[in-house]
Amino acid sequence: MGTIRAHSDSEIQARKDDILRSATDLLLHGDWGSLTLATVAEKTSISRPSMYNYYKVKEEIFLDLMIREYADWKRDLEARLEAKLSRADFCAALVDSLWTRDLLTMLIALYSEVPQEKCRTDFVERYHSETHQFYTWFSGVLARQFPA
Repeated sequence: MGTIRAHSDSEIQARKDDILRSATDLLLHGDWGSLTLATVAEKTSISRPSMYNYYKVKEEIFLDLMIREYADWKRDLEARLEAKLSRADFCAALVDSLWTRDLLTMLIALYSEVPQEKCRTDFVERYHSETHQFYTWFSGVLARQFPA
């Protein structure tokens, strides 16, 4: 990737994936306070000025990480929760799934500390739409598993 400008959708997505991978590594081995666009750029093949083509503030990276983590968690839960389960087995499957998701649990814990008003509207709207879809799906799972 280097200094060559991304033109195609796949190149743009590859750059975003690189940014999110680097931000994940920094978060899992550091903390939210030390994460900056500059520190993320240092871990990628993307220059700091080019970072602004993808994310204007670190809070936008946070929202994209949350979207990605919820989508990954949903895929895992779909496999674990497709069969009818007892309450104990359902809770065990849910805990087992969440237990392996260090980044998701960290992001959920940080959620109240991340000011969404710093983000562009399209990021916030996409975040709310995607997470709403997750919770709507999960509500349906609960209703099917425990109709009473």
